[in-house]
Order: sequence, then structure tokens, then C-alpha cells
Amino acid sequence: MTKRLNQVAHNILVGFLLSLGIPPNDGEDTTEVREYGPHMVITEQARVPDNMAATIDPVETLEQLAAYLEHHNARPGAVRFEPYNVQAYMCPCGCGTFLYVSVCHTA
Repeated sequence: MTKRLNQVAHNILVGFLLSLGIPPNDGEDTTEVREYGPHMVITEQARVPDNMAATIDPVETLEQLAAYLEHHNARPGAVRFEPYNVQAYMCPCGCGTFLYVSVCHTA
């Protein structure tokens, strides 16, 4: 069940990032899963395209994630996820801006 749950969360997060115009990292496993008792937090990381890097707003993106998940969770039989966190990280070496988007699932 956990492997299936991780795959569903990954697909939701990748779909969300694509809806923002942020492609997933090719060929890299960028999903992180952390378990906290009955809670599981799944995080997906992606490099923000250079033309969007200056305008990415984590607070606004978290609100968009909440709306995206509300739509997903309304589907009959959907595995329910809640928005957890969105963080943007500007790499000091100049290799780009990265977005970390997380959802939470409670067993």
C-alpha cells in the first residue's frame, strides 16, 4: 500500500507542477517521503524555469496547491492528500531556483 500511495502522491505533485509550467526533473528521483507515525509527508522537488524564477511566490503556490488538492480530493474514491508546505530555494552557486512542494496523507 505504501508504494502505491507514494506513486499516487508523486503523480499528483508532478501534475501540479506541470499545471504551473514547471517540468519535473528528467531522469532524477526527486520525491522524498517522510513518515511521522500515522502521517506521511511526500515532497517533490523541481527546478523552476529561469523565466519564472523571479516571480515564484511560495505562499501563492501553497494556495494553488490547496485548490488543486481540493479538486483532486472531491473525486469519488480519490486517495486524499492535504497541502503541507511549499518552499523556494535559490541556489547560491547560481545553478537555479528550486521549488519543494509537499503534501500530507494521514493513514
